[in-house]
Amino acid sequence: MRHVFMDESGDLGVGVGSDYLVMAFLSPESRKNLNKQIKNFNAHLIRNGWNKALEIKAANLWHAPKSADLSDQFRYKKDPAEAIRNVLTAIAQLDGYIEYVCVKLDTLSEGLRSAPEGILYNHFA
Repeated sequence: MRHVFMDESGDLGVGVGSDYLVMAFLSPESRKNLNKQIKNFNAHLIRNGWNKALEIKAANLWHAPKSADLSDQFRYKKDPAEAIRNVLTAIAQLDGYIEYVCVKLDTLSEGLRSAPEGILYNHFA
């Protein structure tokens, strides 16, 4: 059995928010190794000034420069891309598969535009 982890960015509200939906899929040979990389990354952020009251997720990290929830002492306050590169590089070095799909929402047929979100997520996955 293989584990597959999926996350999305964007939304399916056509004409609302993002113009794209991006879905990423990770299927590591070892779920334990992936968990270890994520835990190490989270600990690294906390050691470098991350506010423990703030959820660690890409959107919060990416918006660090303008976040009032993160002090100027946070190492990646001015350059969050460095931290994101670090974790993505660590994940990419694990044995396993990485796949993604990027959907330009204004190219969807009318039938897909009106489908329930759950149906669309399954369709694109």
